[in-house]
Amino acid sequence: MGARIKEILAVLLLLSMIALAALAATEDKPDAPDRQDAASGPMNSALLVANTPAASYLVVREARKRVVLKGYTRASDSITLTSEVGGRVKAVNYEVGQAVQNAPFVEIDTTFIDLSLESTQKQLERLRAAEKRAESHARYLAKEFKRISSLYKQGSTSASKYDASEQQLAQANLELGSVSAERGAVEVGLKELREKRRRHMVGPPEGWVITGRMVEPGEVVAPGQPLGKASDFSSLVVPLSVSLREYEELSAIGNTMEARLEGRPVEAGVNWQNPDFDERTRKSAVEIAIVNTAGLAPRGGLTLELPVMVRTEGLLVPRGAVSWRYENPMVVLRATGVSVPVIVTDESGDGLIVADDGSLRPGDELLPAGRPAGEPAKKN
Repeated sequence: MGARIKEILAVLLLLSMIALAALAATEDKPDAPDRQDAASGPMNSALLVANTPAASYLVVREARKRVVLKGYTRASDSITLTSEVGGRVKAVNYEVGQAVQNAPFVEIDTTFIDLSLESTQKQLERLRAAEKRAESHARYLAKEFKRISSLYKQGSTSASKYDASEQQLAQANLELGSVSAERGAVEVGLKELREKRRRHMVGPPEGWVITGRMVEPGEVVAPGQPLGKASDFSSLVVPLSVSLREYEELSAIGNTMEARLEGRPVEAGVNWQNPDFDERTRKSAVEIAIVNTAGLAPRGGLTLELPVMVRTEGLLVPRGAVSWRYENPMVVLRATGVSVPVIVTDESGDGLIVADDGSLRPGDELLPAGRPAGEPAKKN
């Protein structure tokens, strides 16, 4: 009886072992083709290449990564307002933040220059009157000389009278020329005084905004003394320091780029690029001009975000071409069917950036992953 029970237990144990073996074989079966392909299947790889439509090939490209350049707006132009003449400040017409209209920013007292202008104007009036008298006298002597010359030719007057008339006409013309020259010199002096008076009114072009005030009414200023600062906010620019690859990409894009100003979409363009290289930062200077401000009040300090795609180290392979086997990513070359292990370093859009170890080249065609299993979790 005991022997019979032992036989039954042995049979049950054998059946259990067979069932476990069958279950293990069923679980391993889906992975078998992958192992066979990865190991050696030149024949199976060739069949896979032959049976894959041409439209499903995926191509290796140079790696490009999205980079967001960030900077802050400032006025397109800024100047320091400096006095070119000395004197007492008569008025300061604008506070910081106000836009300049018709009146100048600073008025310097013009009392003495006004007196000089008045005196020069009087002198000019006298010279103009003297010039008219000299011109009238010269015309009269010219007529007189013409009459005497006619009589001299007829023998009706003496040579001495003819010579005297000729000499008087020459002296009158010289006098007229002298008065005219003096009048011209005084006119130049008058223009100079008017220009000096104009420089007593210090200010930027109309529409600029005062950003600094360094003087108050009643102060005495000297030539060359700074009086304030002004900026042109009618257009905004953003200075950036960029790497060589970012510099090249901005050069290729040109004057039309999509950007975001304080989160709002705007158009921007390259205003200028400095080809010089800063050895300390290893970057070059670029200035971006904003075409519109998306309804925001133009001012400094607005955040501009400019996305660009730049070349980076490595190669870009489509996600659909990468298969993950035991956390070992690989791709399959279409030309040979050979599986090539890759090292994923980053991601960009719909592709993965892999290390360039020489096994892949830009332009290589890849086969789609036969069974793209779940990718490993991203590491922080």
